[in-house]
Amino acid sequence: MRFITVVILFFSFQSLADSTFTNFNREIIERLARTETKTDEGLKYIQMQLDGQKSDIHIQYDNQKKDIDSKFYMNMAVLLALFGFIYWDRRTALLPIEKENLLLKEKVQKIEKAIEFISSNDPKFAEYYKNLNIG
Repeated sequence: MRFITVVILFFSFQSLADSTFTNFNREIIERLARTETKTDEGLKYIQMQLDGQKSDIHIQYDNQKKDIDSKFYMNMAVLLALFGFIYWDRRTALLPIEKENLLLKEKVQKIEKAIEFISSNDPKFAEYYKNLNIG
């Protein structure tokens, strides 16, 4: 009889222990499920923030690229304007010199005609002019 009592007590304690462990396991599983849900929500929130930051970075990159492009084209325009001014300035600076050069050429041509006319009338002057190797 004692043996049966021990067996009955053993099985009752075992079932009591099993129910306690089962309740404890259920609590652990529920806690893990809640933690997993919170973790998933947290990861979704972080992913949304990262997506927002990615779009912000793309917008900033596009803005910086536009700024760099506009500054490049502005510098190119300034360089072209500078080259245009230099060309115009040189042309206007050389214009009086070119006019003076044309006047001097005309004067030289007139002097050469006069020398040819004089040398045709004076043989000594023609010989002298020939020795100078000017014309």
